Amino acid sequence: MSHTWMRCALAVAVLALCCAGPAAAQPVSFTGVYTQNFDSMGTGTTPPAGWQVYQLPAPATGGSGTWTNLTGNNNTPPNPAAGTGGIPNGTAVANGTASTGLVVSDAPTGSQVQGYNTTGSTGAAGDRGIGTAPTGIDGMAIELQMVNNSGAARGGLVLSYDIRRIQPGTTSTRTPPAGIPDDAEELPGYWLFWSLDGTNYTAVRELIPVGEGPSNPLGQPIVPNTVGVTTVPNTSFGFGTGTNWNVGQTLFLRWVDDNAIDPSPDQIYALDNLRVTPVPEPSSLLCVSAVGLLAGGRFIRKRFRRGA
Repeated sequence: MSHTWMRCALAVAVLALCCAGPAAAQPVSFTGVYTQNFDSMGTGTTPPAGWQVYQLPAPATGGSGTWTNLTGNNNTPPNPAAGTGGIPNGTAVANGTASTGLVVSDAPTGSQVQGYNTTGSTGAAGDRGIGTAPTGIDGMAIELQMVNNSGAARGGLVLSYDIRRIQPGTTSTRTPPAGIPDDAEELPGYWLFWSLDGTNYTAVRELIPVGEGPSNPLGQPIVPNTVGVTTVPNTSFGFGTGTNWNVGQTLFLRWVDDNAIDPSPDQIYALDNLRVTPVPEPSSLLCVSAVGLLAGGRFIRKRFRRGA
């Protein structure tokens, strides 16, 4: 009887594994520097370790989705912290349906909710990137999970990466909601969000892209509606007062691509050449400052002696 029960339990477990959807990414180890250019994917359909692409929930029938750019102007980004416009902080970009495998396409067109393995920022065959083109859903997220094995709690990060602009959006005959100009991308580029619990996400204000135009007071990435590459330089952000990414804890980073209100088809983007380092700790900065002062003092003494 015991053996029969064990066989039944094993059969149930195997069935559950067979019926389960794609597994969530297992976090990669962050030891102080993390880089990823996606070239290791080759022409495969699986993202690198620690990465997954998610389809974010579809809007209600007849609705415009949960994200609406209330500013009506890509050059004036919404304020997620205040919950006005754009993608709000919280659970709006959490969860989603995991991709069953990237579609290999170096010149993606139209829409593909599984995500693309496409050429990266140079456009060369061996230079790979992960691309997105959501349709019929609110958006897509490219997620990286990292566990902190750097030996110290981290209060913030420094990131740089490329956004390859593969296909521009085209004019549509659809009329967007009030406040959204015709031919406007609802949210240009990739919005970056972070989370320490995988449920509540916070937008990185400094890395909310804006459209082409003169109004960009925070120096945010500019992602115009053209083919090309937007290189996001080293940009630092903190997790907030009293919030740290502790040793052994998993950090979730999500680059979100919305399903634009207008035009259709949407722009198609790809992420490439990511580099992540921790924000220098205040003690490190003090040490650097002390070394600089010491060196300066020695230089002054030498000049003084020569003058004497």
